[in-house]
Amino acid sequence: MNPENRDDYLILVNSTHSVSNDYKPSDLTDIADTRKDRDAQQMCLVAEKALEALYIEMRANGFTDVSVTSGYRSYYTQEYLFNNSVNSIMSRDGCSEAEAKKKAAVGTAPPGTSEHQTGLCCDMHNLDTAKQSFADEAAAKWLAENAHKFGFILRYQKDKQDITGIMFEPWHFRYVGRYHATKMYEYKMCLEEYLAKYKNS
Repeated sequence: MNPENRDDYLILVNSTHSVSNDYKPSDLTDIADTRKDRDAQQMCLVAEKALEALYIEMRANGFTDVSVTSGYRSYYTQEYLFNNSVNSIMSRDGCSEAEAKKKAAVGTAPPGTSEHQTGLCCDMHNLDTAKQSFADEAAAKWLAENAHKFGFILRYQKDKQDITGIMFEPWHFRYVGRYHATKMYEYKMCLEEYLAKYKNS
């Protein structure tokens, strides 16, 4: 499934490219494969339909226990999660709020800088909670090698933290469309690298 304009889903959201507190996609729809113990998660329609196709193929390959634990998040939901992380780090490490915010931002994006607000990404895994150990699961390896065929990229790769500013997240997949996802997979680039190359080509 490709959008008419293949560049429509290349929006970059990170620590230097933010979205406003009222940004919300107009076509959010429930994700069919939300984990059963979670409230229904949502994504933009084109991304959700691509995700359904990915799940059909993933299950056909024997991986039946992966489910979506998080999709679209509002600015204020992200603010709540970020503040919780900051407070937890302050209590654990005894550091200042400013230092805690720096540490927290590596694993939990500050409000306005999270891809989840775009409605184009989701967290999916087969563990009790998102952990880097998911990368060792056969399902995670299958996703890393095949997600691009359905328009998704593994957004926060293991060797790209210095570029993305986010730690390795083997559970976080972002929809960009099949054309660009395949190019990024072939070039072994993260979104920031690819956009720099794409805009200069």
